[in-house]
Order: sequence, then C-alpha cells, then structure tokens
Amino acid sequence: MNSRRVLAYFERTFPMVRHFRLTALIAMSLAAWPQSAHAAQSAPKAPDAIYKLEGTVVNAATGRPVPRALVELTGAGKRAVLTDSQGEFSFDKLSKGPVKIQVEKPGFFEPGIRRDAKVTHTIEVGPESGKMVLKLEPESMITGQVTDESRDPVEGAIVDVIAEQIVDGRRQLQTPDGRNVHTDDDGRFLMAGLPPGKYILRVKAGNGARRSPGGQAGNAGQSYPLQVFFPGVTDLASATAIDLVAGQHAHAQVSISKVPAFKLSGSVLGNLDFRNVVQPAIFDALGERLAMPDHWDTRTGAFEFPPLPAGVYTLQIQQLPDDRHEWFLTRTVTLNRDVSRVTLSQAAGVSIPVSVRTEFTATEAKDCPSSGSEGKTPNCKQFPAGISIVSSDLKQMMFHATPEKAEPSTLSLPYVMPGKYRVEVHPKVRAYVRSVRSGTTDLLREELVVPAGGAVSPIEVVLRDDGAKVKIHVAAENLPQQAHVLLVPEFAPNQPALTLTASSSGDLQYDDLAPGDYKVLAFESPEEIEYQNPDVMRKYAGKTARITLPAKGSTSVTVELIRQGE
Repeated sequence: MNSRRVLAYFERTFPMVRHFRLTALIAMSLAAWPQSAHAAQSAPKAPDAIYKLEGTVVNAATGRPVPRALVELTGAGKRAVLTDSQGEFSFDKLSKGPVKIQVEKPGFFEPGIRRDAKVTHTIEVGPESGKMVLKLEPESMITGQVTDESRDPVEGAIVDVIAEQIVDGRRQLQTPDGRNVHTDDDGRFLMAGLPPGKYILRVKAGNGARRSPGGQAGNAGQSYPLQVFFPGVTDLASATAIDLVAGQHAHAQVSISKVPAFKLSGSVLGNLDFRNVVQPAIFDALGERLAMPDHWDTRTGAFEFPPLPAGVYTLQIQQLPDDRHEWFLTRTVTLNRDVSRVTLSQAAGVSIPVSVRTEFTATEAKDCPSSGSEGKTPNCKQFPAGISIVSSDLKQMMFHATPEKAEPSTLSLPYVMPGKYRVEVHPKVRAYVRSVRSGTTDLLREELVVPAGGAVSPIEVVLRDDGAKVKIHVAAENLPQQAHVLLVPEFAPNQPALTLTASSSGDLQYDDLAPGDYKVLAFESPEEIEYQNPDVMRKYAGKTARITLPAKGSTSVTVELIRQGE
C-alpha cells in the first residue's frame, strides 16, 4: 500500500488536532516499511518465512466489520496495514514464533480498557495460527447544555465526568485524565471519546460563567457552587449517574443557581520559607483542587480567597522542604459566614527510620541493575528495595524512603504527616518481600498509623530469595488471544494483587513469588477486578482456584476463564 495514500486518507477522514497522535503513529509505522521495491527485493529471505497471519476487526457492539482500522505487528519487524471494507487484514511471509499485534481506530476502544490505552495481543505464528478476531468498541458521548437560574446559557463552564475505577482491588471514584470540555457561548458542550460505563457529570462554573448575561447579574455576596453534579445537585451522593453502553449518545441538561457566598482568609504560621510553600487551596473529597486564593503573600504567609459558597471544605497547603521531600497540612473549614484569621500551623512531621534486611542464599551483586549504583538512585546492594507509603486519607499523598543526609547508609521516611498509610515495598533484586513490620504491626495486613505528635516504630523489611514458581493454565472453550490472570495473596490482604497475562495457549509461568496461600482467577477482560470486595469475590467462588506455594517449590494449577458479564 502506498504510504502517501494512507496518510492522505487519515488527513481527510479525521480532524488533525483530535487525531494528531494517531497520524504521527501511522507515519512512524509506515516509515519502517521498505521505501522501494528494490529495497524489498534486496533483503535476504529467511527460509522459514512461510506463514501468513489473517484476521478480522469487528465492532464489539454490533458484530459488524470495522474497515480502515490500523493493525500493527511487531516481533517480525514492524509492519502495519489498514483493514479492508470487510474489516479483514493479513500479514504474509512470517517466520514461525510469537508476534505482537495492536489495533486502533479513532472513535473506538479495546473492550474493557481506559481511554488511550492499547492492548497488545501476543500470537504464536505457525501452521495452526488460524484466523484471529479483534474487537473494538465504539466510543460513547454526552452532549448537553448548562443554564443559570434565569435559563440563560452559561459560557466557559468546565464540564467533566467522574467514573468508578478499580485501583488495587478497591472501587474508587476518579476523574479520568484529560476528560473535560468548556461550554460554548450557548452553554452547550460535547464530551466524546467515552468508553462504556457509568459516569457522573460535573459542572464547575468558575469565573467563566460570569461572561454569560445571566452570570453577570446578581448580588456580589453570591456565587455559583464550586461544583454541580447532574441533574443539578451539589452533593455527590445525590448525583444521578449516566450509564453509557457502547456507541450511545446521551443528553444532559444542567441548571446552576447562585447561592450565598462568604469570604475566607487567614495565614500560615511557622518558621517557613514561603517560597517553598505551594499556596493554600480548597480541595474536594476526591482530592481535586476546587479553588485558589486571590491573594497569597509569600513574605508573611497571608492568604485570602474570593467569596466561596457556603459549605464544608478541606483547606490544604503543601511545602517542599528540600528537592526530594514534601509535606502536606490540611484543615477542615465550615463556611456559613465570613471567616477570617484562619491559621495553619507548621507541623514538622515524623521521621520514620527504615531498614531492609536480606536473607539471601545467592549472590546479591549479579541481580543488581547497573543503573542503580550511580547518581541519585540509592545503591542497589546497600538498599535492595524501594519503600514508600501511600496515604489512605488524602489522594496522591505519598512519601518515599531515602538515605538520611546525616547518615547516608540508613533510610528514613521524613516529614510524614499524621494519618493512615499503606506501605509499598518494591524489590530491586530477584527476591520477594518476606515481612514488613513496624513494632507489633504487620504492615502486609494492616495500615501504618502515624499519630499527631507521636513517635512511630521503625519499619523493618525482610527480603528473601527462596521464592516459589507457579505454572498456570487457563481453561476455556474458544480461548481469547490473551487471558488475564489475577494472583491474590491471602497472607497479605493489604498488598496489591499480581496481574499476569497468559499466552494464546492459556499458559504462563511466574517465578520469585512469596511462599503462602493465593487465590487464582482468570478473566477475559483486561480491566482490573474488585478483589478487595468480599461480595464481589464470592460471585467468582466457583471459578476461583486456591494454591499454596512452598519456598523454592513449584506448583501447577488450572483455572477456568471468567468471561465478561458473568
């Protein structure tokens, strides 16, 4: 296929701005093709390059073929083709062995994944490859209009969505990255590119709303709520979710009204260098910033917000004491009148010592990556694991263990603020985490509690290298090109499960696992599973395998595939 014809097609069919990333991807893919017939003829032909890989790309919602989808193949050189009018594609002259395939088309998604993510399908090319079927789901969209109490359109309001996502086996409400639009001069909006799922539509009127005729009128002591949820409520729990199926176009009308607004001002106290302090901000329950102060004095720490609607808010500041660490300070503020002289006092936080002990039988040095011994990265031999703690209370608050300045041979978690944390340990060598403790607290099972003004026992990590091996076979009729296996450690319920991908034959092997009891499940969809929810796991009890891995042992297990909708 002529590369210029392919690029010309995409430039005619899809807007340049919206699909620039895809156009660039196609250009890079086509650049890897032979530039002339002479170049193709001059390349030596491998004696075993005799196989052909064929397939069809179909619409997962309708079953119809998807023409002109981009199919990329790697593993036998980088090659790409567009599907024909019947959604079919083929690659010939392939050597026997594994290859990887990806497919995409603007306006479509791989089933069960988030926006802009791509699934790599691993295929074993050979005499029994067969004809593969790749599925794409059409995008969904939400259109609508935002009006004020006078039914005038609100221009410049930010519209986004909140969706449920599974993070480390727990269902959470999150705002997908890059998913927001602004209303036009008629108050209308179009939010496209949504995968199927349930969404809560949110409107942030902000200063942009004042540009509309309705937004300019009114009392100076009033303002729009910082956020309004469809169909027009200010409480997230009272919002009505929009349930989108693949390819659906939904419409949402949102009305916002002004409410009494009050002033909020105060100062940050303490021996701070305010040049290293991020100005205070108002955050919501999802950890997202809703409002910034109109005035922030970096000499005195004084701040003042514009009039805010009545409500209960989380006021937060962030300081960067040095180039490696940061700390947060939060305070809950109830605003039903003008509030001044709010003070946020500096809290130094707690420094928690961290030690990593290895109980190895093999030589450590050969397992250390060469990049880990130079520069700012702690020496792998001296610190064979990375340790961090993640806040259970505040979104995106995380502290990393680093060498102490006064004693570089030891690790610590400095400036840790009061709260509850989940401890994460990532070995840098071929080893597993045998235990993580703080005093009598087993941090593989429990959270780390940092009290206000109190001390915390050192965190002690033990690594071992006598890990176990597991061989897993996924059993199913019409096995998909890839099955996704979840390995849930029952002995460490506070730790994330291991997500693995089986080959097209349904087989996989994984080494260096911690000895203990595991649940094993296999799913058709690559989306994460709510494995921390006992009610969800009970639904899959009949297809859950349980294994016990001994130290230095090897265990085999067969698990039945769970398909979407089961």
